[in-house]
Amino acid sequence: MARRKIPILGPSAFSPLPSVRHRSIVSKKAGVMKHIRIAHLLLVAAIALSGCAAIKPQLRSVTTTFGDPAFKTGGTLAVIAADAAQNNSLEFAHFKALIGDRLAASGYAVIGDVSSAQQIAIVSYGIDNGRVELVSVPVYGQTNWPFYGSGTFFYGGRHGAIGANLYTMPQYGIVGTTTETFTSYSRVLALDIVDGPSFRANATKRLLEVRTRSEGGCGTMAVILPSLVQATFAVFPGEYGKARVDVRALPDGFVC
Repeated sequence: MARRKIPILGPSAFSPLPSVRHRSIVSKKAGVMKHIRIAHLLLVAAIALSGCAAIKPQLRSVTTTFGDPAFKTGGTLAVIAADAAQNNSLEFAHFKALIGDRLAASGYAVIGDVSSAQQIAIVSYGIDNGRVELVSVPVYGQTNWPFYGSGTFFYGGRHGAIGANLYTMPQYGIVGTTTETFTSYSRVLALDIVDGPSFRANATKRLLEVRTRSEGGCGTMAVILPSLVQATFAVFPGEYGKARVDVRALPDGFVC
């Protein structure tokens, strides 16, 4: 019987795919990878912008009230500054109107004549020079790294790059801390309501004492005072002898 010759397969039998097809697969892979990277960047930007939009500056204050058990709101009332020199100030005139509106909403008939008012509201406010503090601030970032990849397999004695890609979603969280300096200011609004006749007789009888305090990074009293007034009258006159905490968003466009 004649022997059949079996061909010996050389390296050429396992040559790569034609270069044109190989370039086509690689090109498609690069295009997919480019779109994934763009989507990743858009996702990061969207998260960052949504986080910024959600953060609004707030004012946290503590109000304490002490009063005569017989005290009642109502009747005529005049508003003056504790510092007589401020009574002619345009700044005080502005805040006097804000406080007067709140007192009117509480049942008073606010008048400008101190000589005839049944009660007198004495107002003072102030801010300290600030204290520099060191604070630990969390650093937010990406806690993992997305994986982009593709596989290689053999088929029909040949090999080439497959079109499928692997991708893992990025995750975000606290990746560390840093130390920053922060200047904190103490702001106080004081409101005393006294009996009108006793005030005019230089024998002042206090009927109500209200103190609202807050601390924060804004060192301009004129900017923060309207919000302090709102916090003071959120519950007026309030429960005697207890601290009331008020947290409110500062107005849109707030700049200190």
